[in-house]
Amino acid sequence: MTSFTILDGGMGRELERRGAPFKQPEWSALAMMEAPSIVKAVHQSYINSGSRVITTNSYALVPFHIGEKVFKERGKEPRHLVWKGRP
Repeated sequence: MTSFTILDGGMGRELERRGAPFKQPEWSALAMMEAPSIVKAVHQSYINSGSRVITTNSYALVPFHIGEKVFKERGKEPRHLVWKGRP
């Protein structure tokens, strides 16, 4: 393999800087569920800056972070909220 892509978007720090809800144990999953427009804006800013790869920001959307009950009730919801009407 002669080429590779490094993913390092700094989503958590940027979400926090923009005022997205961000606390333990939910981490960035809380932003996905309560402020998807901020997540989308961060992704869009990376795209506007020339990024060719965007991460999903979904690593915390697991029962360990958001709890089993919330995961069963809302675990699939955020992925549809953030990129609804994507650019």
